Amino acid sequence: MYGRYGFVPRHLHQLLQPVSDLSWEKTDDKPVVVIGATNRPDALDPALRRAGRFDHEIGMTVPDDKARAQCVPNTFI
Repeated sequence: MYGRYGFVPRHLHQLLQPVSDLSWEKTDDKPVVVIGATNRPDALDPALRRAGRFDHEIGMTVPDDKARAQCVPNTFI
């Protein structure tokens, strides 16, 4: 298989093939949740983010100082 860089790395191929093969019939009409994380969304292969591959994509930014203070209880400060 060929991707943006002239080839598709093995780990990407190993993820895309089973995900592409999912269907309601093969999962007994049960939803499948796939969770992934990266700190480099710009480096993701376009095949992974192709329309129809996943239903939702949630982006998160780095929290500011106020949000960080809310994440850590006062007992740890």
